[in-house]
Amino acid sequence: MFYGSVSGAKKDKLAQMPVELQTLEGTDLQIPADSKVAFVVTLDQYLEVGDHFMYICKIDKIFGDDTKTALFAWNGYAKVAPAAEVKL
Repeated sequence: MFYGSVSGAKKDKLAQMPVELQTLEGTDLQIPADSKVAFVVTLDQYLEVGDHFMYICKIDKIFGDDTKTALFAWNGYAKVAPAAEVKL
């Protein structure tokens, strides 16, 4: 919750709220150990769109771990939980 609700521009979020990290095989990149999926990308270009930037990247590698549960932020990061299929 902390990571999604605080900007890292002026705060070292990892120092304030440590999480276990793992190194992605074949890279020097580290991601949270509980990650379900991760992309290694190369930035192709970025565009200013209003008050944000849109980053266009080439995906170099995709890592996935089927033993992990994908989590999603709900209610503006007020809740983090798996997505559930809705029966119609």
